[in-house]
Amino acid sequence: MNHIERIQELHLNLPQRCLKDHFLSSPAPRLQNLKISGSGSSQQFPALFDGDTPALRTLELSSCLVPWYSSTLHGLTTLNLRFVPSESQQNMVEFLATLSCLQDLRHLYLVYALASTAGFLSSTEFHSFQKIDLPRLSRLLIVAPFSTVIAFLACVNIPSKTELRLNCGFEAGLSLHDYASFFTVLSQRFSTSTSQALSSPTFRSLVIDLTSYRAALTFSSLEHDCDSFDSMSQDWGCNTPLKISVCWFMSDTRNPLDCILGDISSIVPLMDVQSLHVICPPVSPATWRTALGHLQGLRYLKLSFGDLPDLAPVLSLTDPTTSEGAEGQSGHTNRSPDRMLAPALEELELHRISFQKRSK
Repeated sequence: MNHIERIQELHLNLPQRCLKDHFLSSPAPRLQNLKISGSGSSQQFPALFDGDTPALRTLELSSCLVPWYSSTLHGLTTLNLRFVPSESQQNMVEFLATLSCLQDLRHLYLVYALASTAGFLSSTEFHSFQKIDLPRLSRLLIVAPFSTVIAFLACVNIPSKTELRLNCGFEAGLSLHDYASFFTVLSQRFSTSTSQALSSPTFRSLVIDLTSYRAALTFSSLEHDCDSFDSMSQDWGCNTPLKISVCWFMSDTRNPLDCILGDISSIVPLMDVQSLHVICPPVSPATWRTALGHLQGLRYLKLSFGDLPDLAPVLSLTDPTTSEGAEGQSGHTNRSPDRMLAPALEELELHRISFQKRSK
């Protein structure tokens, strides 16, 4: 490429076979913004611009085998890595060592850029790892295996005001202990000092997607944020400091909603959840009595894609077990008003819900 030393911004969207070694091998001292989208070829390239990119501020790489960490990146403010081939992925220790040099980094987006770190979490190296600091980070997006998200949060100090978007992929062998470890690590960033007791993050919205055999949960710190996690389109700057998506392990698939909310409530307080969206909701009124018992502050409920022929008992939202009391001294049964299971509920939204009973 002619006059590469004069270019300040460069976007390349082309097959890997078109990226010849000499194409990106010359120094680019004035280059500030670089974006490369490849086609996932197995062709490996040497250091970008011979590692000479002192002015680089924004680097975006997608589906290409480029050793980005070999370049001069000390002034980088935005790093966006998506669908990094396994051949180009660093292990967690190497990746953190690279990040530790990026003290001006403000935006970090990692979408399928890091492999599982399950082995690292169980190593002595992890337990003795010296945390790195990213003092200016304001936005962090991670889409990675569950263990990788835990390792990153445990090994990196980020400002309390950083907007977080975390999508934790399912890994074999996940248990409630692993989920508890994740939320414990997450809670550490909400504590202002090392001596202060951990304070759980406040979640005001919860999406439970029961479409497949493995439930997908989305937690949000913003009320009425009932959309599922979308790693390609994020609502940055919308006063949503925290949004998390996890694939949830279910110990009882017969009553998944009961199981999920029961398990979650044993790890994360749900009293602040005000908005709930259930996709493919259960039919049983008994299930809803149990589920809503965990969500006493619920104000908005959305149900999508399901068959609810007996919707009326569900919408009564009362607990009939409190209607009959013990017999009084006069021999008459004391009857008290039904206890509202969702006393704060203000709005119900139904989307593609069928009310017809299926023929047997």
